[in-house]
Amino acid sequence: MKHTVTCLVKNQPGALADLTGAFFEKGINIYSLAVSEREESEVSRMTIVVEAEEDQLEDIARVAGEVEAVTAIQDLSADELTARELLLLKVRATPENIPKIMQTAEMFRAEVIAVNDSTLTLAHVSIAQRIDGLIRALRPLGIVQLARSGMIAVTNREAPPAGDTAD
Repeated sequence: MKHTVTCLVKNQPGALADLTGAFFEKGINIYSLAVSEREESEVSRMTIVVEAEEDQLEDIARVAGEVEAVTAIQDLSADELTARELLLLKVRATPENIPKIMQTAEMFRAEVIAVNDSTLTLAHVSIAQRIDGLIRALRPLGIVQLARSGMIAVTNREAPPAGDTAD
């Protein structure tokens, strides 16, 4: 079963390696990993998507809790999170396919962010399934390059977990 795990970690050398090493030790593959500073620069939020059983996640929480840099860890179920992903997608542009690219971009609410003689670059923020759909729709037109951020997520709960406030 896929799980979305969020961690708060101190910004210090080796923190990412130590935490991902805990997943490696338990034989859990990381499907998506996004890391960025929070409001205060000494702490970062990591959003990690993994395929794991409940007992494996309990082991991860225990092992991750032993990593000095980790200040909080939480497994978010699908009904208690708001999640998005960013896609940057460069598509081959010809006079014949530009209308189709634009129509597809509009249908998915993607934004054209760069244009040159031979490509259009789109940006799209959405859930993974809609991003997958946009990629499938544009693939026949000639995708030149794409980059995905990986999922980022926040809890839908009124009160965030301990240690996860903006204060």
